[in-house]
Amino acid sequence: MYILKEILTMKNKIITLCTIISFLITTSVSAQDRLELELPKIISPQAEEDLGSVISPVRKGEKSPFTGLILSPRAVATIMAHYKFLNEQISLETEKVRQEVTAHFENKINELKIKYESDKESYRTQLESSRSDSAKYKSLLEKEISSRPNLPLWAGLSFAGGIGLTLLIIFASNGSSN
Repeated sequence: MYILKEILTMKNKIITLCTIISFLITTSVSAQDRLELELPKIISPQAEEDLGSVISPVRKGEKSPFTGLILSPRAVATIMAHYKFLNEQISLETEKVRQEVTAHFENKINELKIKYESDKESYRTQLESSRSDSAKYKSLLEKEISSRPNLPLWAGLSFAGGIGLTLLIIFASNGSSN
């Protein structure tokens, strides 16, 4: 019963594992589709000093065709590198989780196999012991039955002896009264 319960629990865990893996695969594929954007070629001005990785907000009233953020070429490169790193990180984390879950379930399967084999061997030993005890008790019973006295013979002798004794007492009491 315990093994059946463990198998059903393991079945539920495998279904959960498959669901998690399919979720991770679809998430990573859809995330890659969403994150695949091509930025225009970055041209860095020659006469300006390099400020490093800078993001500067453009507010209303400043000279710019629109409000928003101005990114330095290094900031754009940093964002692109971070984006590529995120894709690799997502792939690595997905693979890591997949391997951990697979290893966990393989470990659980091996653990259950070992438990099954030990229980099987234990029950086999108990069965052999029970068979041995049963054979021993059977031989003792047969020996006891064969060593018993012959019941009909002794019953008949007892009956005849009782009748004989009764007749003897009757004759003796009739003889003494005469």
